[in-house]
Amino acid sequence: MATILEGSVRSTGERLRVSARLVDAASGFQIWSQDYDRQSADIFKLQDDLAGQIVQALRGYMNVDLTVPTGRQPPTKDVQAYELSLQARLIGRGTTASVREALALVDQALVRDPDFADARVFRAILLAGSAGLGAGPSTLVDDAQREIDRALALSPNSAEAHTAQEAIDVMHGHWIEAEASFRAAMVMGADDPEVRDFHPFLILRPAGRIRQSQAEFTAAYHLARTYGWTPHELAITESLLGHDAEAEKFVELEEQNYGVEQPVRWDIALIRARAAARSGRYAAAAGLASQALTDSLRNAGGGQVMQAVYAALADPAKRPAARQALQDFIPRLTDSIDFRVWTVFVGAFTMIGDLDGAYALAGRIADQPFGAHGITLSGDLWRPEMRPFRKDARFAALMARTGLSDYWKRYGSPDECDLKDGVLACH
Repeated sequence: MATILEGSVRSTGERLRVSARLVDAASGFQIWSQDYDRQSADIFKLQDDLAGQIVQALRGYMNVDLTVPTGRQPPTKDVQAYELSLQARLIGRGTTASVREALALVDQALVRDPDFADARVFRAILLAGSAGLGAGPSTLVDDAQREIDRALALSPNSAEAHTAQEAIDVMHGHWIEAEASFRAAMVMGADDPEVRDFHPFLILRPAGRIRQSQAEFTAAYHLARTYGWTPHELAITESLLGHDAEAEKFVELEEQNYGVEQPVRWDIALIRARAAARSGRYAAAAGLASQALTDSLRNAGGGQVMQAVYAALADPAKRPAARQALQDFIPRLTDSIDFRVWTVFVGAFTMIGDLDGAYALAGRIADQPFGAHGITLSGDLWRPEMRPFRKDARFAALMARTGLSDYWKRYGSPDECDLKDGVLACH
């Protein structure tokens, strides 16, 4: 039997008003409900009370013997530090600006409580993400490692700390060590959708194991259907598989979770651009692909370049003009631009049949600090439109720079590829 916990939280000054109810997912029957009016300082006790009462309600309704959870050690004794950390996690959404805002909040939390291990872990994730996307100096990864080490010293059983270590391992190209970090995290947080999400996000999808990524994201989704990040990553993964209707379903679910007032994310724009191009709606695809660019790249003519690329898909006679537009535009991609945006242009070269241009740009990415990680991060190299790129003889050499060969030998080749005498061959 499946059950759903619904609720709302309102904050008024120093008071919290929480309404919660537990319902049978199949019938909609309300099993239990309760309203709480507490001081903000009581938030950790309220969490324990809620967990205990939910278990008691399930024991009676399902007629099974469930263990009532014991009181947990609060992550911090400073409620304001906890609130600042939650705000940081809500704001940090993978863009340079949002990461900067989130870091400012988590730094405030750590000023209030330097021993707040969860905040240190999240700070490590933000720092590593900035470096890995090319939005900050490579030394940020060393700072992130120090935060993880301190967090593990404070909280050795932190699943999130091991997940953060997984990210650092991947950035260094230590894929087998990253897998070990994931498995350590699973020992402590197997029911945590974030722990489960990071495995396909950090390892499986970059390594080209897209179908397994889909399966693992789906398992995480069934653990917590309203956890916003999972539908987003499922949308990206379904798009990489060419499943556009499924991708759009998860995009719409994410929009429901976060509200339609949220700005369109660049990766959602790309999902919709791919779907439009696959159905022959090239003008619409060009407009959506332009939305995926930063304001500075659009202002520098990136939108017109995308129009030229998709026009060339509609009319092959326009490919020389599109190729020239891309070649003229590439110098405007500076080292500070998110590597995932660079891979968009690798794909653009590939789609118009200019593999030399695609490989020149891919090599430029790989030459950057953590660039070997950057070129694999989005998983974009594994979508159907990139088959000509993967079948090219240069692909094996490019992938050798990522350090993935040993991982593939141990855990299996990427989709539509085989390892022959340690050399990757894709078909």
